[in-house]
Order: sequence, then C-alpha cells, then structure tokens
Amino acid sequence: MTRRRRLLLSVSAVLVALLALAFTYARLFRGIDLLDESFYVAVPYRWVLGGRPFVDEMNLLQIAALFTYPFVKAYVWLTGGSAALMLYTRHLYLLFAMGVAAAVFALLRTIMRWQLAVAAAAVYVSFFAFDLPQLDYNTLASGFLTLGAVLALWTILHGRSRWYLAAAGVLQMLGVVVYPTLALVLPVWALCLLAVTGAGRWRALAAWVAGAAVTGAAFAAVLVSFGVGNVARCVRFQLADARRVGQGGGFTKVHLVVSGPIRLITSRNYILVIALLVLLVYQRRPGVRRLLVVLLPLALLAGGERSVLKSAGFAIMFGLLAPYLYLYVGRERRALATKLLVWGFVPAAAAALVTGYTSAVGYPNCAVGFIPGMFASAALFVFAMEPRARQPAGESRSQSPGPRVRPLIARWLATLDRLTPDLTLFALAAIVAVTIVFQFQYLPRFVPYSQTTKRMDFGPWEGIYTTPVRYAYLRQVTDDLHTYARPSDRILFFSGFPAGYLMWPYRMAANTVWITNADGVTGPLPKTTYDYFERKQVVPDVVFRVWRTAPDAPAGFLDQLSGGLPYPLIAVRPNYLVFRRPAGFTAASVPAQLR
Repeated sequence: MTRRRRLLLSVSAVLVALLALAFTYARLFRGIDLLDESFYVAVPYRWVLGGRPFVDEMNLLQIAALFTYPFVKAYVWLTGGSAALMLYTRHLYLLFAMGVAAAVFALLRTIMRWQLAVAAAAVYVSFFAFDLPQLDYNTLASGFLTLGAVLALWTILHGRSRWYLAAAGVLQMLGVVVYPTLALVLPVWALCLLAVTGAGRWRALAAWVAGAAVTGAAFAAVLVSFGVGNVARCVRFQLADARRVGQGGGFTKVHLVVSGPIRLITSRNYILVIALLVLLVYQRRPGVRRLLVVLLPLALLAGGERSVLKSAGFAIMFGLLAPYLYLYVGRERRALATKLLVWGFVPAAAAALVTGYTSAVGYPNCAVGFIPGMFASAALFVFAMEPRARQPAGESRSQSPGPRVRPLIARWLATLDRLTPDLTLFALAAIVAVTIVFQFQYLPRFVPYSQTTKRMDFGPWEGIYTTPVRYAYLRQVTDDLHTYARPSDRILFFSGFPAGYLMWPYRMAANTVWITNADGVTGPLPKTTYDYFERKQVVPDVVFRVWRTAPDAPAGFLDQLSGGLPYPLIAVRPNYLVFRRPAGFTAASVPAQLR
C-alpha cells in the first residue's frame, strides 16, 4: 500500500470514529423517557436525599445504581439540586462507552490494521441498547462483559501475564453483579477459557476464577452490610414481581427466546437467499467474498427495522453473524478466528439466552448478551475480507479457472486484494452508519426525532429537547408539586412514574420508585407498599396518581384512584390526579386488610 493510500485510509478511519462520536453526542440531547431511564437515575438520587439501599428501595435492579451513586452524589453536592441531572448522567454513559471502545480498539489493533480497528470499535460508541444512553443494568452489564472478554484475550492471543485473566474475572463478575441472572453464564466462560488457552489452561482458569471469586466475595460483603434481613426482603419482593411481569416462564419462554432471533432472520428471506448464494459461489470463486462488503450492512439494517425490536435488532443480527463470517476466514487466520469465535461468540450467545429468558420483554433483551460479542463479529468480518493464501500445490485442476480466463480473474482478484482495506473500512463505516440510523429513528418511547423541537429549560431534563406536549406536561407536574406539596411532605408517585421523584428534592414514601397497582385501575397499592408504611411508620402526605383522565369521568370514580388510601382528591389534570393525606391519618390508620 502506497503512503498516499495509507494516509487516506487513516484519515477515513479517524473521520468514521469522530462522526460516530459526534452523532452520538448529539443524540444525548434528544428525547425524554419518563419510565426506564428515569428509574435508573431516580434510585441513586433517592439515596442522595437520604434513602438507604435495600432498606427504602426494594427493587433488586437498584444494584446497578451502586456504581452511579457516587457520581450523582457529587453532582448534587456541587450543583445543589437535580437540574440537568439527566444530561449529566447521559454524559457519564458516553464516557463509559468510549472507555469500552478504547479497550476494544487496543486489542483489535494487534490483529488487524489499526484503521480497521478504529472503525470496528466505533460501534461501541455509536450503538446503545434500547436507545437509552444511561448507565443501567443493561449497559453496565454489557460493558463489563465486553471489557472482561477483550482483557482476557491479551493472555489468550498474546500470552500476556495471567493477571489479565484475573482482571477479566473481576470485570465479568461485575457484569454478573449488576445483572445477577448472568451468573448462569459463569460455567460457559470457564469451559470456553479451558478450550482456548491450551497449555497451562488450569492455571489460566485459576487466575480467572480468583478474580471473579474475590469480586463476588466483596460484593457479598457489601450486601451483608445493608442487613441480611433487608436483602432477603428485597429478593422476595423481586421474585414475586418477576412472576407477575413474566420474567422466566419455563420451557415455553425458552422456546420464545430461541425462536425469536430465528424469526428475526427469516423475516427477511432475501437476506438468507443472498447469504446462501454468496456461500455457494465462494466454493468456486473465493474472491467473491468481497460481496460481503455490500451484504453485511444491508442484513444489519434489515434486522433492526422491526419496531418491536428497535435498535436491539442490530445487536442480535451482528452477534449472530459471527459463525457465518467464520466460514470465510482463510486457513492462515483460522486458529486465531477459532479462539475469537469460542471466547467471543459462544459466551455472548449464552448470555443472550439468559438476558432474553430472564427479561419481561423476552427475546429483544438478547441484545444485552450479544453486545459483548460484537467485537468478535467485527474481527471475523475483517479476516473474511483479507486476501487468501495461494492454493496448495496439487489441488484439483477442476477447482481452478481455465487457462483462458485465469489472467483476467487473476488481475481482478489482485485488484480486489489491493482494495481490501478500503472496501473493509467502507463496510465498517456503513455498519456504524446503520447504528446511527437506529439511534435517531427510535428515540425513547418511539418519539420521532423531528418532533423533539422544545428544549427543556428547567428540572432534571434541562438541556434536552422534547416534544411541546411533553414539555407542557412536565411543566404542569413541577408547578403542581410546588402548589400542593410542602418541603416537609412525603411524596408518593404511582402508577409507574419514577420520573416524579427526580422533580422532588425532599422526602419520599415509597418502597420503590417504580410502583404499579396490584389489582387493576381502582385497586389498592401493592401489599409490599403498605408493609413499608407499617415498617417505617410513615405514610405519604401527597399522592400523585398518573392516569389519563377522561373529561366526563364521574367524580366518584376518580376518588377511587388513590390506591386504597382514604385521601381526598384535591386536583384533576388530564394525565394525573393529586390526593392529600387527611389530618390525623397515620400508618396505624391504614386498614388492616391492606397490610
């Protein structure tokens, strides 16, 4: 490769990375999610206000907040409140994603051109699961698992010190900590490590196990510090909630999770036909593998077009492509590719099954498990695009082109070989472009990007653009909080409105920041919430009930929406109701049947 072409390739690679970063940074300022994203930030914010983990907050998903709490605490201490808090935490996510991408790049540059490694690693910046750029149990788990996988490869591929494996065990166990059901993947990691380390495999496994065990023991000590009884109560709460929302589900759920990605692939039959044709033609004309340059981004784009998946379809498709790409890797790279497939793809596929099975949303959550394996797919794609070694002497004449066409095909293949780095970089750039398309197409809660025209100028979402309707809604909630609640009051938001706690800088009266009704629309609050009132000897002073109020709804019906609390209705809004505690009502006043 000439110096000019090398310079052009380098500049192009850097531009791909910068564009991925620039578009993702712009994405941080668009869209507001009042459910999942708000929950991720409301939990550590509650602790900043005095709440205690596993005592005041019962949802086990709070574990991920242990990692974000110090940053939220520092922010509130420096600013004195929650203004622009959401934008701050989105920036924290971006820094974390850049760290993961940097680690992936550092490894990949040892096995491919650094320009291609830049583009391959850029996907970890331009893509984020479920279009929510936050540090939560999904992004932290996938990030920790990715870091652990690439760190272990320094020993697996390059014979570095076994301390790399110990550090990998630490990081992968951190992924288990924030996403506990991933503990089911621990045996898979162990078996795959034994399969790829060769000589000294047992010492390598011991180093990895030591790192994981120390981390697990440290986390267990942290849990014990909150009280065994408190943690056990949270576990019981989570198991009951998991049954209610459909996490798990026996063999029926396993079938749905396994068949989901299959349905995703087969829903675009033309992709399967083209992939098969490329494989068949490849048997006769190996140079035709360059068609993958065009096909790969198309397959990934087609995979994520289904709205039910949103951008998760990209991670699932990209992860599943690894075995297919492995078929195109030349024999000179086959040993290296095998290690990447075994250590990068197999555990990722196992993690995908676990995250899909243990999630209420089912197989779309397989994306969380597949994200750590995306670097393996990228590497195998680059290997598949590389020039092949010459055919060995003695190969059948029938397998090679005839004398009359040999010079033409030889010149064509030679040209393709020279252009391989350029074509591969182009394809990797197209993959990054696909992720950017998804991120801007699927804003939180399916809000079109073109409709986010109003910039928030108050509250925790300050600096983020949203729709005028949502802006007015949040403005109304903020005003009503100041109108109907005093600083000394305890607040309760339900059903399913964790965003409300981000707007209230004082005390709360809830066993979790995400509460839903236990029994239909007019039913009482969950029994665990009333148990919390009794245990803490507190009740809410003001209750905000999220409900789309019909203009002709009878007053008697609206009075029943307080979650079983005998509170008078003091305000009716189009999207929520406000109730206030009557004088003299205490935790002891709660009817016995509700406790």
